[in-house]
Amino acid sequence: MKHAQRGRFLRVSSSARPQRSCALSVSRKPVRFVRSLRLIRQSRRRPSLCAFDPCERRRNGEHHRKHSTSRLSRDRLGGGEGLIRGPTQAEQPPSTAIRWLGVITIATTAFVIVATEFAPTAVLPAVAADFNVPLGATGMMTAIPGLIAALTAPLAMRIPASWDRRFVLASAGFLTVGANALVVAGQAFPVVLLGRVSAGLALGMFWTVGAAAAVRLVGDAHGVRAISIVSGGTSLGLVAGMPAGSLVGPPENWRAVFVVFAVAALAATFLLAALLPRLQGDTTAHHDRLAQAPVRKALARPVVLWGLVTAFTVFVGQFASSTFLGAFLGTSVALPALLTAVLTVFGGVGILGMLIASFSFARHAYATLSATIALLTAVIGLVALVSASGSPAAVVVVVVILWGTVWGAVPFGLQTWMLTQAPDNRETVSAALVVAIQLGIGAGSGLGSLALRVSELASGGGEPAYTTIFIVSAVICVVALSLFATGTRSRPGARKASRS
Repeated sequence: MKHAQRGRFLRVSSSARPQRSCALSVSRKPVRFVRSLRLIRQSRRRPSLCAFDPCERRRNGEHHRKHSTSRLSRDRLGGGEGLIRGPTQAEQPPSTAIRWLGVITIATTAFVIVATEFAPTAVLPAVAADFNVPLGATGMMTAIPGLIAALTAPLAMRIPASWDRRFVLASAGFLTVGANALVVAGQAFPVVLLGRVSAGLALGMFWTVGAAAAVRLVGDAHGVRAISIVSGGTSLGLVAGMPAGSLVGPPENWRAVFVVFAVAALAATFLLAALLPRLQGDTTAHHDRLAQAPVRKALARPVVLWGLVTAFTVFVGQFASSTFLGAFLGTSVALPALLTAVLTVFGGVGILGMLIASFSFARHAYATLSATIALLTAVIGLVALVSASGSPAAVVVVVVILWGTVWGAVPFGLQTWMLTQAPDNRETVSAALVVAIQLGIGAGSGLGSLALRVSELASGGGEPAYTTIFIVSAVICVVALSLFATGTRSRPGARKASRS
C-alpha cells in the first residue's frame, strides 16, 4: 500500500482497495491534528476567542464587529478622536440659544472689521495733509484692503473642513488688531498702507467663512435671518466707520479713530473665542464634486457667474464715488458736527433699507434685487445732478440720506441671492462673492482716485470735480443692472430657487 500525503489529506492507492477501512481509520488522526493546529493559530491571533467553543467564538465575533463599527462611526464623526475616546459632553450639539448667540458674535466681529475697512472715509483730507500726498492718492487706503481681500479669499476657501471655524474667525480679528496698530504707529504713508494690507487679509478670511458659518449654526430654515444679522453687523460697521474720523475732534487727531478700532477688535476677538461654539466646516460638501473644486468650477453654474459679475460691477460703481463722500460733503456742509451727523445717518439709514428689503427678499429675491440696483442707479444720478447744479446744503443732505437708504439693501440682497443659488456649496460661493465684492471695492476706489487725480491736474491743483465720479458711478450701475437682467433671463429655475 502506497500512501501519498498532500496537505492535510491522505490519499490511498488503488491497489489497497480491500484495506480501505483501515486506511481511512489511519487518516483521521492527521486530519484532526491539522485542524487543531489551525484553531490554535486563530486563538493566538485573537486571544479573546476561545478556539474550541463555537458558541463563544460566535458571541465574541459579533461583539468584535459591533465594537469595530462603533469605533469607525466615532472616527468619521470626530475626525479620528473616536479611536481614543468616545463622545464627550462638550462635543454634543449646542443649544438653540448658543447657536443664535454665535451668530450675534459673528455679527459683532463683522462690525469691527468693516468699521476698520471704512474708517479712512472721513479722514482722507487730514491724511493727505499729514503726509503731504494728493487727495486722490489717499483713496488707496480704501482700495488696498479690497484688493488684498480678493486675493486672500480663494486661499481661505481651501481651509480644511476639520479646522475649527472659531479659530479662523478669531485669526481674522487678531489681524484687524495688527492692521489698526500699524496705522497708528506708522510715521510714513507706506507703513500706513502696509497696515491696510493686514486689514485686507482679515477681510478675506472673515467673509469667506463668516456668513456660511452663521447659516450653518442655525440651519437652512433660518438662513436668511442669520445672513440679515451678519449683514446688520456689516451695516453697523459702515455706520461707525464712515463718520468715526470726524468724531475724534481736530483733523490732526485722525489716528485716534484707529486706536479705538484696535481696542474694539481685540475685545471682539476674545468675545468670539469665548462665546462661539466649536464649529467645523461643512464636511458633507467634500463629497460633492463641486465643493471639492476651486472657484473656477463653481462658476460652472451660469446664475452664479452672472451674480458674481453683477456684484463686482455694482461695487465698482458704488465705491468710485462713495470713497470720497466725506470730502464731497465737506465742500457743501460747513459745520463739522453736521458733517459727522450726515455720515452717521448715511450708514444708519442703510440698516433701515436692509430691514425693509429683507421682508421682500424672503419671497421675491430676484425682483427686489433688481429694484434696489435700479434705485441705486437713479439716486447716484440724482447726486451727480445736485453736485453739478450747486444745490443748497439741505438738498445735498436729503439726497445723500436717500442714497444711503437704497445702498443698505444692495449688499444684503446680493449675498442672499448668491447663497440661495448654491445652498449645497456655500463656502465656495461665499468666497467667490468676497472676491467679487472686494475686487469691486478696490477697483472702484482706485477708479475714483484716478478720476479725482485727473480732475485735480486738469484744474491746475484746484478743487476736484466730484460731479465726474458721480456720473461715472451712475453709468457703471446701469451696466450692472443690465448684466443682472441678462444673466437671469431665460433661467426660471434660478428665480424659482430664490423664492424658496
